Amino acid sequence: METIKRNLGNIFPYVGLILIMTVLGIASGGLLFSTYNISTIIRDATPLLIVSLGAVFIYSLGAMDISIGSVIGCAGIFAAMVMNVTGSMILGIVIAVVTTVVTAGFIGTVSIKFDMMPIMTSVCFMLIGRGVVTLITTIHGGSSYKVNLDMGIFKSTWMQIIVIIVMTVILTCIYKFTRIGKYAKVIGTNRICAQQNGIHLVKFFVLPFLILGVTVGIASIFVLSTTSSISRSTGTGFEMDVMIALILGGMPLAGGMKSRISSAIVGTFSYIILKNGLLLTSFISMDQVDMFKAAIFLVIIFITCRKKSKVLPI
Repeated sequence: METIKRNLGNIFPYVGLILIMTVLGIASGGLLFSTYNISTIIRDATPLLIVSLGAVFIYSLGAMDISIGSVIGCAGIFAAMVMNVTGSMILGIVIAVVTTVVTAGFIGTVSIKFDMMPIMTSVCFMLIGRGVVTLITTIHGGSSYKVNLDMGIFKSTWMQIIVIIVMTVILTCIYKFTRIGKYAKVIGTNRICAQQNGIHLVKFFVLPFLILGVTVGIASIFVLSTTSSISRSTGTGFEMDVMIALILGGMPLAGGMKSRISSAIVGTFSYIILKNGLLLTSFISMDQVDMFKAAIFLVIIFITCRKKSKVLPI
């Protein structure tokens, strides 16, 4: 019986995705599957999926980083500044990734070394990141900072598809076939037991955060390319989108052995198609998107909080 329940739990996210596509495809009169709209879905899903793939590693630990959105804005504006000064897109990408990796590494290290909740440590960087973006945009006399280089390559649908495939394959292999992914689930199940069985707790707690940092840095470049600028609101609520996407994909917030990398893929497309399809069918307007996300989050909390075990990340 337990095996049957587990198998049903594994297929529910896929059933949900198929149901969302079917219902909204019919309700939109087929517009959901138009060439233009598919390109839009891929564009919107790319940065979210990239970050969600990295977030699986820290969610497996039973941890959470709520600084993702502001760090994306901060990394994006650093990348834009470097690109404008040097004229090098590659250097800008490197700066973005270094910024996010250092930030994520610091959050993970401080959290495990001082036995602090990562969600609390990340609050500091959420405020710092937002403050940095506000300061730089103010210095440059506006509410946004524009990059002068042509970033059209990152707007290409084929480029987005290639990056999605490459990142998915690499991170799936790391998660399933290396100690980083396996130990993350063990630590998320029982941190004390993991340490007593010889797992280097600090090392294998920080490594998932570094992986998240890499994905956030890459995603920041795609976010930057969307409007070729970073504003004070860039990345706002992105960490919430990641959480919703992972939960829709069947990711347990408490982490542990039930965590799956597929949650990022299924959940991201479920969330993006749901939001996109509802806009197409006029069930919600652009002004109501935040209310829509809040409603989904409330439903998720209601469902997960019915369980007696730990349900929220630390």
